[in-house]
Amino acid sequence: MALEMTKDTMTWKQRKGTHHSRILLEGDMIVPDNRPDVAQVLHCSGTVRLDEVKSGEEKINLTGELMVRVLYRAAGGEKPVYAMTSSLPIQEVLYVEGMTAEDAVNVMAETEHLECQLINDRKVGLRAIVEVWAEAEGSKSLQTVSGAQGEAVELLRKKVLTERPVAEKKDRFTVKHTVSLGADQPNIGEMLHQVLTLSDTDIRAMDGKVAVRGNLRLTAIYGTEENGMPVAVEAEIPFHGFIEGGGITPQTWTDVKLTVNESEVRPAVNDDGETRNLDVTAVIGAELKAVDHTEQEMVTDAYGLESCLQPKGEKVTFPVCVGMTRSRFSLKEGVSLENGEMPMMQAVAAWGQVHTEDVTVETDAVNVEGVLQAEILYLSADDDAAVCVLQRGIPFRQTVEVRGAKAGDTACVRSIAEQVDFRLMTETEGELRAQILLEILVTAMEETEVVTDLLEMPEETPEKRPSAVICVVQDGESLWDIAKKYRTTPERILMVNDIENPERLFSGQKLLILRGGRK
Repeated sequence: MALEMTKDTMTWKQRKGTHHSRILLEGDMIVPDNRPDVAQVLHCSGTVRLDEVKSGEEKINLTGELMVRVLYRAAGGEKPVYAMTSSLPIQEVLYVEGMTAEDAVNVMAETEHLECQLINDRKVGLRAIVEVWAEAEGSKSLQTVSGAQGEAVELLRKKVLTERPVAEKKDRFTVKHTVSLGADQPNIGEMLHQVLTLSDTDIRAMDGKVAVRGNLRLTAIYGTEENGMPVAVEAEIPFHGFIEGGGITPQTWTDVKLTVNESEVRPAVNDDGETRNLDVTAVIGAELKAVDHTEQEMVTDAYGLESCLQPKGEKVTFPVCVGMTRSRFSLKEGVSLENGEMPMMQAVAAWGQVHTEDVTVETDAVNVEGVLQAEILYLSADDDAAVCVLQRGIPFRQTVEVRGAKAGDTACVRSIAEQVDFRLMTETEGELRAQILLEILVTAMEETEVVTDLLEMPEETPEKRPSAVICVVQDGESLWDIAKKYRTTPERILMVNDIENPERLFSGQKLLILRGGRK
């Protein structure tokens, strides 16, 4: 009877290539005509907004802008602090060797460094470094042998944990909310600064969709209507939504990356006609990746008992999720004024951004090192410098347990400063507290040889085989290797030699091999 094979299709995600670079941006910010001259830049911050990510053959075209906000002290201004905004365009081509136009791409960009240098009283020079990461993934399919009939054939099977892509989707949620001032807070004159961060996020897979919920934590600083002194407003704005995805079940593994893509905070009047409300609009971007983890049995080797079969194999490498975890921890650091910094009379607000600097994977753990770049806006008793901003970098090192992780695995870490607070203790000292969230995904590259075809080969010469031989087990030799060498079955060797555990074969062990077919 002719050899008949059955085959299965193996599909997996394959990383085509990665890109990491830094983009230098330079430009000038011109003071608007309705703003006074600049005496000193107190604070500058930049937010990257990507408008278009277009993939092609071995390249990604990136278009966007760096939104820059500056707080400054005016020369002879009526108010203690003023704000102005500008932007620097981003147009970059990222080269990723091996990718195609059909591949899925993931691009992340953040401000690594930003300088705002006063050129003259009407112009501020901007110089920024934007760090960019890009990854291209494509799907690959392969027909593999899953069974054989019609011949005395032995198949070596191996169980491999594989990932089957279920859904990949980009979506967005628009959050609108009105925040009212407290009774003891003065009316709003103009917005000076705003920070919106995500906190308490929760992701749940459901039938046909993924539920997303969490809070937007708002820190808004405005100048009062009366004298322009800065006042902070803090609020937590809940949000929730769904990302549709066919094939998703409660058992599906999901990874959703949430980011605040756009935000706007506008002063608004209340029912009494007073400017005591803040209308908040935020666009939250969501990138969904959903996969099913299945244990797939693959044929990795084969031979014939009565005929010469040559397995045709292919080595495949595919990513496997080792584990995903979230870890929250608190930072507490004493802050003391340095020479030249004005004494603190009142703390207004604090905010910060986390920069991950080093990630290492070890047995069952991931080590994360980074810095919280914190800024503290406070009031001073000096009328000529009534508003000041402190900048401090607070390093941290955190070890997070991830069962199954090992050296050589890849860890992707997303770090978020969910909450930053500053408590004034004396005019020269205070305490900074922060809550940091680490989202860690560990993946390993699984490599295995799979059989894609079985070829019947003619015997070169009729083989004369004794009916029984004594085999001495060599170093590194397995039961399968011995059975294949002598064209018998592993089960027959175990039965003849009265071996219960095939894992206990040892070098130098003598085995009796009886020739013959299946028994």
